[in-house]
Amino acid sequence: MEWPAGQNAGNPPQRDPAPRTPRPRTHETQTTSDGDGDHCHCQGHRLAVVIGPRSDKSIQGALAWVQSLANVQHKIYFDTKSIDRQPAFDKPLLIEANQLTPFAVTTADAIQEFLDKKCKDCCHWDEAVLVCHGGQKNIWYALLKNLAGLLGDRPVRKFVLWMCKSALEFCPKHPGTYEGRKPDGTVEKLQHVNLFEQITYLLRPKDCSSSTRCSCTHNNCVCRNADGKGNPAHCPDGTEAVTLLCAAWYSVTLQDDETRISRPAPLGLQQDAQGNYELTSPDGKLREVTISADGSVTTAKPTTSNDVFAGTPLKEDEGLKDGDTESTKGRLSAEQRKKKTKVEAPNPDPTPKYDGPTCCENTNGEGCQPDAL
Repeated sequence: MEWPAGQNAGNPPQRDPAPRTPRPRTHETQTTSDGDGDHCHCQGHRLAVVIGPRSDKSIQGALAWVQSLANVQHKIYFDTKSIDRQPAFDKPLLIEANQLTPFAVTTADAIQEFLDKKCKDCCHWDEAVLVCHGGQKNIWYALLKNLAGLLGDRPVRKFVLWMCKSALEFCPKHPGTYEGRKPDGTVEKLQHVNLFEQITYLLRPKDCSSSTRCSCTHNNCVCRNADGKGNPAHCPDGTEAVTLLCAAWYSVTLQDDETRISRPAPLGLQQDAQGNYELTSPDGKLREVTISADGSVTTAKPTTSNDVFAGTPLKEDEGLKDGDTESTKGRLSAEQRKKKTKVEAPNPDPTPKYDGPTCCENTNGEGCQPDAL
């Protein structure tokens, strides 16, 4: 499925980052090449953000995984205390080797202070991951309001949204209303908001050569990625597509062994026999979204990956499938049994054909048609 160029670009996000004062180049000292003039050294890093209650076992697992990633330069955690509380971003904790360390905040903008003090040596994100519970209270409101700030208005090459069952609401066609509390405590409702448009707009390709980023001239850029290698050769110039990975849908066969429905995929984390971490989904697939420079957004069929974030692979975990065991195998609804009809998800995109789930299907097998968007 592909949106026309500019369709989502005409819908600005709820919160674009406030104008930033120019910050120093990534590296103050420039090097000189073989007679070709000065070259600035730009640096891409990895960013990991975890949101959720520290008492939750899934969040504990996510923190342990992030702590183990030696190739991730910036790791930050926001403790919500309870899944029934809206995330607040005023008390960040640094995820370090064996502990969580409070980040000393001296200004009103804790996130920006973290970026200015801890992330000043990178001008863009090669990869960024955000881990949270899909059931966290007001999580979509919190992301609509704060995702731009969390990324620091810096270009990102790949963004991973690791949130269970997010496909249920993160859909191109369905706008919704998202309620939350402002910092002053007053309730705010964001009405008729299309999450997919808003978040893909925030993640759209950006150019590093601005006064609030590295200000480099791409022809004279010597870029190093998060692994210290010169690939790609220059920092983002706004022409390269951004990849978004998020939860997809997976198919379930009901008790009649014929009816197939799709369910929003929960996501998990496990360790293999050697203790290496693996990210998991019910069928070993994620949804891949490509955000192009011209504003068009393409959603591919669910895809596998050996490198979701920082080299962590994606594996299948059938234990994540809801109600698909022998004792609780998916059942037909009373209405379906009465009508004795089969419910099959429509083919979302006839070219190319595939029989898997799509981003717009809902739990009873009905779905919107992406090609009509």
